[in-house]
Amino acid sequence: MSPKTAVNILVPLKEMFKHAVQWGYIRHDPTLAVKRPRVEQEEMDFLTPEEVTLFLQNVKSQYYAFFLTAVLTGMRRGELLALKWGDMDWHSSQICVRRSLYEGQFVSPKSANSTRRIIMSPTLKRYLEDHRLLSSQTELDLVFCTDQGQPLEPDNLVKREFHPALERGGLRRIRFHDLRHTFASLLIANGEDIKFIQNQLGHASATTTLDRYGHLFPGMQKEAAERLDETVFGNSVSKMLANTPERGLPPIKKPSEVISPQRVNW
Repeated sequence: MSPKTAVNILVPLKEMFKHAVQWGYIRHDPTLAVKRPRVEQEEMDFLTPEEVTLFLQNVKSQYYAFFLTAVLTGMRRGELLALKWGDMDWHSSQICVRRSLYEGQFVSPKSANSTRRIIMSPTLKRYLEDHRLLSSQTELDLVFCTDQGQPLEPDNLVKREFHPALERGGLRRIRFHDLRHTFASLLIANGEDIKFIQNQLGHASATTTLDRYGHLFPGMQKEAAERLDETVFGNSVSKMLANTPERGLPPIKKPSEVISPQRVNW
């Protein structure tokens, strides 16, 4: 059995025993001593802003709000499918992540930190408000559901809607989870604070976020260095670079050329 398969079995099992203890059916949770096996991180992929636009242009209209929410919140697939209208804080423009859909059952989020509040962008808020007007009120109160108000089937959603939309846009096939990586990469590219990114993704610590996405930050170092120059020197750097013939910067002078020993009064 692979570590990933073991985790897929262990997560709902732990959830079941946790509730059994809470409800008084058993005194002790036998899964507390079971360590979660380490799952090797799969190579991540993410869409560029241009690719995001192409992808969304090729999504069927009835699923547009769903995939837009995935891209602009970084929510996991199960979290999206378990999202209810009661989880929307319209006044604060926030989405409250309180549960996840796993094997057709509503369960607690992946971890304590996964229970979180995610900021809605103005565009996303507008689309979700429109989506609500077009949706029928159902018993489960799900934001994204079938015409009968039941949860969408995760695998069918990927096979019949997600992958075909990528193909129609001429894009490579990625995993649904890569939309979460896309969200993270967009925040990083915008220079957002690492703590903000951590909280939006529901990571236990900023270290987790850096471990997972740290390789995306080096690409921003050149721009950071240029912004530093601009902050300290303003336009003088641009003028200096324009007036120097070869490598742009004047040669570094030897100490003797800067201060003559004869002129120093000891």
